[in-house]
Amino acid sequence: MGGCCYVWVMLLLLVAIVSGNTDPCMNHRTINQARRTSAASRVDPDLDICDIYLEKDWYRFTSYTGGEIPTSCVDVDSCSTEAPVWMNGSLPTTDAIVNRTACANLGFGTDCCTFSWDIRVKRCSDAHGLFYVYELEPTPSCPMAYCAGDLPLCPEGEVYDTFHQHCIETRPPVPCDFQDKGTCEWIQETDDDLNWAKGYGANAESTVLPSVDHTSGSDNGFYLFLQASASHQPFDTARIIGSVIVPSKTETCNVIIEGIIGYGRRSATAIDDISFSSGCTVDVDGNVRLVDGESFGEGRIEVYFNHEWGSICNSGWTKDNSDVICDQLGYGESQWFNSKYPASQGVPIHLDEVRCDPETHSKITECSHSRWGHHQPRCSHATDVSVRCLGFWHECLEIEFPCHNGVCVPLETYCDFNNDCGDTSDENSCNHYPARCSFQNGLCNWIQPKSDDTDWLRIRGSSGVSDQAPPTDHQARLDGYYMYIAGHLVNEGTKNAELLLPQYFSSNGSECKVLFHYYMTANVGELHLSIKTKDSIRRLWQQNTSQGNKWNKDQVTISSTEPFQVYFEGIVRAADTGSIAIDDVTLTPGCLIEITDCKLIEQSFQCESGECISNDLACNYEDNCVDSSDEGNPCDKEIGRCDFQEDFCSWSQDPDDDFDFVRGAETTDTENTGPVTDHTHKSPFGYYSYIEASRKQSGQTARLISPAYSNVTDCQFRFFYHMSGHHIGKLRVLLLNQENGRTKELWSLQGDQGRSWSYGSVSINREWGVYSVILEAEVGNGDQGDIAIDDISFATYCTPFRKDTSNGNILSTGASIGIGLGCCVALVVTVATVWLIYQRRRRSKNRASSCVNNQMSASEHAHVYETTEHASSRAREVQDTPAYTLGDLPTTQAQVPPLQARFPPNLSDKDDAIINSDGYARLLKNALPVHVASKGAQEVESKGRLNVDPALYKFVERHGFMEFLHIFAENNITLGYLVAATVTDLLNFGFPLPVASSILKHSREEFGIPEGHYTAPGRGSRPSSSSSSRPATPMTNVAI
Repeated sequence: MGGCCYVWVMLLLLVAIVSGNTDPCMNHRTINQARRTSAASRVDPDLDICDIYLEKDWYRFTSYTGGEIPTSCVDVDSCSTEAPVWMNGSLPTTDAIVNRTACANLGFGTDCCTFSWDIRVKRCSDAHGLFYVYELEPTPSCPMAYCAGDLPLCPEGEVYDTFHQHCIETRPPVPCDFQDKGTCEWIQETDDDLNWAKGYGANAESTVLPSVDHTSGSDNGFYLFLQASASHQPFDTARIIGSVIVPSKTETCNVIIEGIIGYGRRSATAIDDISFSSGCTVDVDGNVRLVDGESFGEGRIEVYFNHEWGSICNSGWTKDNSDVICDQLGYGESQWFNSKYPASQGVPIHLDEVRCDPETHSKITECSHSRWGHHQPRCSHATDVSVRCLGFWHECLEIEFPCHNGVCVPLETYCDFNNDCGDTSDENSCNHYPARCSFQNGLCNWIQPKSDDTDWLRIRGSSGVSDQAPPTDHQARLDGYYMYIAGHLVNEGTKNAELLLPQYFSSNGSECKVLFHYYMTANVGELHLSIKTKDSIRRLWQQNTSQGNKWNKDQVTISSTEPFQVYFEGIVRAADTGSIAIDDVTLTPGCLIEITDCKLIEQSFQCESGECISNDLACNYEDNCVDSSDEGNPCDKEIGRCDFQEDFCSWSQDPDDDFDFVRGAETTDTENTGPVTDHTHKSPFGYYSYIEASRKQSGQTARLISPAYSNVTDCQFRFFYHMSGHHIGKLRVLLLNQENGRTKELWSLQGDQGRSWSYGSVSINREWGVYSVILEAEVGNGDQGDIAIDDISFATYCTPFRKDTSNGNILSTGASIGIGLGCCVALVVTVATVWLIYQRRRRSKNRASSCVNNQMSASEHAHVYETTEHASSRAREVQDTPAYTLGDLPTTQAQVPPLQARFPPNLSDKDDAIINSDGYARLLKNALPVHVASKGAQEVESKGRLNVDPALYKFVERHGFMEFLHIFAENNITLGYLVAATVTDLLNFGFPLPVASSILKHSREEFGIPEGHYTAPGRGSRPSSSSSSRPATPMTNVAI
């Protein structure tokens, strides 16, 4: 009896196991053929898809064109077959299996269901969302096949981007062993706590780090590591991010590697040999891969076609073919090719007789080849092509933006407020996008009209206004601002709130678009985007349904023959429980600015590019005009304005505080706190002011006091602050009454605010007659509490206090002008006298220079860039001043070490601060130090000017290459030279590869030279050490 029971139990278990494995959601086959889309026409009868040999089973369609069989009639000669099969009936809305009818359209009369048979369908779900599986039978004849999806069919090796509505390239991400320079396609994250370091065993300074790498087991092999130090905290995190990839729909792929500091100073983490699973690539026809290789970058070439991977026969194979394969995979070039890694039986041979031209072909499917699946009788797996690829090149397509780190992203992601590149290079030069606003610094150029019912609120997630409000802004910042409206803000009825761009624009065809991000939760009203002309209002976009608790991105094209204004309108009701929010809004450059009379707009500044901006934004160290005219030279005359490049300007230290603010550049003295660049130049060579929290007691304060202002007008105080670290204290803005010494707090912020510079703005009313602003920083409870400030200013309409020294009264306008003219005359006389004395001493010094030359030291050369036009006029004025060419500089100049972290002290000399008369260069804006290696222990200190071709300066500024200005200037590069230069030339100068490629592309576009008339990077000549690395003609002399 016991044995019988045992048998029954085992039978029941077997039945349970079998029944558990029959769920078609878990057990099905996959079909990945993008050509089955209803958007694909039948182009070649030999390539028709036919399902007559399909085995009866459950199937899931997984291609990028869609995974559902169409539920309406499909035209004949579609889906890459003659008789397409569609499904009569709707998709199931529950998880139950339902019966449906399959219909084949043979094109007979009006009957779209010539043949029919039964199929079954089931709805399923996984981590990627909903999908459907179908129980299919073989078709009754050929050519007849099931359709799947309706998205456009892209060229081989590409997939369709549904948001941007165009095809994008897809390729396997490149593996990395960190042996070559850099970190392959991996980049350091910017919002983590620290960075990964690169090292090798022979240089390991700690016994907790590996003595050899993983790749070769050698003490000279490189790896990345993360090691705890005294300045780190437990759970501090470092991240590196891989390249942009298009992952599989059915497999999982990780793209972030994260290291976390543990407890104790002896904790360390190291990584090496990063590779990717097949889930990190979506399989599409025309994709290539390297398999079975012994190391990264080598293996048998396989190409994907018709739902399977196959090899390539080596008949007529050349190095040109190998170069195209390596280029398609993201490498620089091929090293060798052979038949080292043959495939196993069962792998098809897809191609033979391949002929590629690297100058015109960038992927295997563009080359000439045999018909798919056809090859010579001599071909076998013993003749499969294998290849070894080297370097990292990967040229971006015309529809892609080349990031500075080598990543390519869709062109539509440029300036969309998302860090798509990973290094923010796609978001750094977006000033030419009109009406661009993140709402961090206010409403920018947007206004709230008085004609609506209520106003939008500018809040941030941490404000606590409502639990329905977004917890962060669109960029996931807790302290990030956005515009918000909700039903709980309305007492009764229905209310509308408008956000208007008062500037008029005209549309440049389909190039004028509005890009924005919005948030809409359940049970909420409506959000509209409309344009207003002088005669009408036209709604372009609306949303009235919940989009879930997430930020959504959208863009709307504007086509209008009349000038228009853009505005958002939110409509909410008192009974609504959800919320509406807007963030990160911009127009594209295709929206052309109409010249507007700013006198018609209250308290506005007229930009030279035509638009009007708020007076609160003029001269605030941010480019708010499209042409940056709000930050021109007149701003430097504003009292109370300071970027801390030379000193504390008109601000003074409070003698009664506990310690003083100090000026700094690059990082502060304490790790993991303070900025890494200033705000003005976004450079490690720019200065800012900060408090050093180490060796201070908690609660101690430092204060800076502004010059005095009067209450003749209202006032706005603006500043940028940086508060990053575990022990950040508090930053306050106080108002000091100059008449009685009283103070009051206007603004304060406490705690860690992230690793970026943030904007602060404070309104000052007319309550006190004469006042000053105090910036007060308070020390927190530890060393990692450095607080920095930069680019402080008052609005241009604020009234500085001027006191009559005889009776204490404020001077009249006429008296002020008279005194000002007198001061100007005295200043001119003084400057002229000093100049004559200076010239005499300089000539005397030059005559004696040969005697003391050996005693001078080679040190910091402070280079102030000026255009050649200005240099020529200045040279005529000082013809008696010795001039030297670049060849006369010390021979050690060719060996330029890494740039240091400080401006040299002599940079403050007014004689070297040249402002170009054409307005190209701003005072000190483009001043960067270049340090020259010394000869022995001797040092020679000299000051020089590097000339910049004016046409080149405009080009550099217009296309966002300002951070590389010193390379252009130091090498005398002109715009004309760029037209004939090669990528190798620019690489030798020190430009990063993607930047060099982008520079050449834009320079040829400046001269209207089509791409076919020059050698583009990646299409022909590749980097070679034999190429010239210097301009053929020197530009001008460099005055020393």
